[in-house]
Amino acid sequence: MHLGVSIERAGVHFPDTRTSEPVWLPVVGARGWLAFTRDKKILRVDVERDAAMRAGVPLFILVGNLTHPQMAMNLAATWGKIQSFRDRFHPPFIATVHRPDNGEIGVNRGRVKMELTERGWEELVEERRRASRRR
Repeated sequence: MHLGVSIERAGVHFPDTRTSEPVWLPVVGARGWLAFTRDKKILRVDVERDAAMRAGVPLFILVGNLTHPQMAMNLAATWGKIQSFRDRFHPPFIATVHRPDNGEIGVNRGRVKMELTERGWEELVEERRRASRRR
């Protein structure tokens, strides 16, 4: 299936597989790309979450323990929903992409769920500031 887009693995642009989010996300944001990761901890780790939001990226977390071929199939199946989601919401944001259920066949399946908006992130940052002042 041809999606009409170019999807590249991070290793093409960042040969060091340990390149951290604060390094690669600003590059993705500056180029206006969509960002995809399997790393769910980005939602919980302040420095990683902050890097995503400061980079201004639309970040999609691919949910599930998937091989690269499975990820490609998941992206193909959910691509229409990803595009629609991206068109509805202004970045930065972090969303999860859930693969289609076993019974779902074809394109535009699965689901995309908002996890963090820019406003939600700003509230988290402000909450951290208030907490640090109380200490």
